[in-house]
Amino acid sequence: MTFFRAVKVALGALVANKMRSILAVLGIVIGVAAVIIVVAFGKGAQAQVESTISKMGVNLIFVWPGNRSTGGGAARNTSAETLSLEDCDAVAELPHVAVVAPEVRRNFQIKFMNRNENAQVNGTSPEFLQARDFKVERGEFFDKSAVLARSRVAVLGWQTAIDLFGGIDPIGRIIQIDRKNFQVIGVLAFKGGDTWSRLDTSVYVPVTTALFRLFNRRHLSQITISVDGEPNIDGVMKDVEEELIRRHRIGPRMEPDFQISSMNEMRQGMSAAAQTFTTLLIIIASVSLLVGGIGIMNIMLVSVTERTREIGIRKAIGAKRWDILKQFLIESMTISLLGGLIGISIGIVVAEWFPRLPFLAALTGGKWESVISPGSIFLSFVFSCAVGVLFGTYPAVKAARLNPVEALRYE
Repeated sequence: MTFFRAVKVALGALVANKMRSILAVLGIVIGVAAVIIVVAFGKGAQAQVESTISKMGVNLIFVWPGNRSTGGGAARNTSAETLSLEDCDAVAELPHVAVVAPEVRRNFQIKFMNRNENAQVNGTSPEFLQARDFKVERGEFFDKSAVLARSRVAVLGWQTAIDLFGGIDPIGRIIQIDRKNFQVIGVLAFKGGDTWSRLDTSVYVPVTTALFRLFNRRHLSQITISVDGEPNIDGVMKDVEEELIRRHRIGPRMEPDFQISSMNEMRQGMSAAAQTFTTLLIIIASVSLLVGGIGIMNIMLVSVTERTREIGIRKAIGAKRWDILKQFLIESMTISLLGGLIGISIGIVVAEWFPRLPFLAALTGGKWESVISPGSIFLSFVFSCAVGVLFGTYPAVKAARLNPVEALRYE
């Protein structure tokens, strides 16, 4: 029997049992589509992590107060007060340090007339703009003279300006922070990012104003350091650590009272977590393909049983074992191939359009992304074909080994 003749016979057998064939194809369709969708959403999550971190700034090093907890986790002891403005000045003198921005933060109710919004007040310096790659949309950012004078001026994040003022121009208006009047001198351009980074929902004031007029404290929440190039990040981290150890008089056997981390470490950690979660979901989705393969095997075994007499007749008129084997393998391969193609189509459509559905876009703020990977499409297709061969081999071998005499006697 020629190959094309075997294909024609196999397709005829599948068409003769439409419902059975559809159910077998459906198992492969679900498995392939699930793998493509999961990979697309996983890649989208990784891309979103990369985008959010890049919006926070590039080539950054963060210094936090407090040492690592001695318990089971690695949480920071945020109650410790160890970082000062003098530390910022010292770090700024180190080689390959572009700018250093002090930061001290606390949440407050921000009031304008009868409107109240909960926002994070961030006391910082003019260097913050360069370190975090912010742009001023309206007005201006405060300068060093405002820091020295402890001026009550404020710059609003993009979203905070909209929430407080709506369509009113906020420049020159007076807002209240902790019942203290501040004049709005600028509004930052839209930055984007996740809610945890709070890039657009903060209010920025001079660091000295925040420390001595709002928070009544003397130490910083964080020091943000911008390095002049990514290759220098590790070297600068080491220099910063040595400088702060010297300034804080930390002995050889003492635990540092600060922590240092870089944006690269954050990016790698979050990307690794997203990749691990995606891999877990892929494994779960792949189970659907295995279930679909078992369905193919089950249906092919039933088909062999039902067509035992037909197999006997074919052998009696000269069909060889290879002909029978080829016929049933082609049937199982056709099921898996058809299921793979349909599953790829459905997977691409769902991965592309599902995040755009109005209710889902409203629920996630339009931040749920999907990235369709050509590699996942190719692997899903190859895997679906392999499933057809793997799970179709046993029924095909069983059919090929049938004794023609016993097969002709089968009722």
